[in-house]
Amino acid sequence: MEEIKAVVTAMGIASAIGLEEEEVWISLKEGKSGIKEWPGYEYRGGGVPVGGCHLEKIKAYLNENGVEIPVPEQRAVTLSLYVVHRALSQNQTIRPGERRGLYVGSSLTTNEILSVRYGNYFAGGRNPASSIIEGANCYFAACICQAFGLSGPVVTISSSCASSIQCIAYAARDLMLGEVDEAIVVGVDSAITKPMLDTWMSARILSRLTPWETAARPFCRTRRGFVYAEGAGCIIMRRDGEGGKIVIRGFDFNSSPGILISLDANDMARCMIGAVERAQIKREDIGFIHANANGSRPGDVEEAKAINFVFGNKVPVYTSKSLYGNAHGAAGIINLIHSYLIFKHSLLPPNVNIFEHDPDIDGLINCYYSPEQSFSPRYGLINTFGFGGMNASLVFSLV
Repeated sequence: MEEIKAVVTAMGIASAIGLEEEEVWISLKEGKSGIKEWPGYEYRGGGVPVGGCHLEKIKAYLNENGVEIPVPEQRAVTLSLYVVHRALSQNQTIRPGERRGLYVGSSLTTNEILSVRYGNYFAGGRNPASSIIEGANCYFAACICQAFGLSGPVVTISSSCASSIQCIAYAARDLMLGEVDEAIVVGVDSAITKPMLDTWMSARILSRLTPWETAARPFCRTRRGFVYAEGAGCIIMRRDGEGGKIVIRGFDFNSSPGILISLDANDMARCMIGAVERAQIKREDIGFIHANANGSRPGDVEEAKAINFVFGNKVPVYTSKSLYGNAHGAAGIINLIHSYLIFKHSLLPPNVNIFEHDPDIDGLINCYYSPEQSFSPRYGLINTFGFGGMNASLVFSLV
């Protein structure tokens, strides 16, 4: 098997805990939550916590840098343009004759414009012809291409929470095959609309625990579901690169047939084993795991069982979703950037909002650890397991 090697040379991020690397790192280090009650929304007499981005700051940045925001405005498109511009501003201009590809992963992002268009339709209005493309996942990729003059290969993927990790994997494959010389990978999600939030609430899978900033409680016995979040991340990858940040070493993805909402420990374990094998390392070489854990009562336990089966209970298992929520299709790339910052600063932050250990998790995995200074694992693993039985794992290291 050929060794997988794709170097990340630049990145951009937007989430509830920050819009720049240093801001995000402070939030991770200090355990500072960005989750707040979503203004103007009420469900059966109460509010709902959401991990929302500071959109006005993002729009101001784009305006200052001459990036036009398409009309009608969609939060997901605005987030995408922001993170891509941030990444491109760090990266050298592509060399003459090189081919640059774009890979965009998202999950729920078309719901925003569809809510508007359907609302207009059922109110007796007439929608423009542009609605045909605005409601498609490829619309975000088209907006990015138009904003930045990209004319190379384009791939769009929608595989629930696994979307952005799958995009990284396909981009790495194309780099290895020589199909592209540089890959821009984007993960984005934003579906903060009343119809979508009403649907989540009626399904009883969103947390409404208070205080709002503690509503996301992965690994905690008192967890009551996940907190929906919007967010975006962008990484630029090459086969090699001066000033590289991290190296993508291996990945795997699979499905859990017959499963729509829950997770299957056997398939998650199979996915992690596949990623480690493709990285051509041993299981004991993994020194850090960013879990998919989002506060789901059964989901966190199933993932803990899978991690224990593959790695035992010594490797530190961390999740940043307790700080910014669950950004679905963008979660994988956001968590990769968070993990890079942990490796870069050699400091392992604690898992926050754990008010009581869960006896069903305690002993299976090492998630109730204390912060660790001089933290220097060689390899890390990112897990993203989503609705529809979509599973993806990725192995990375510092350059």
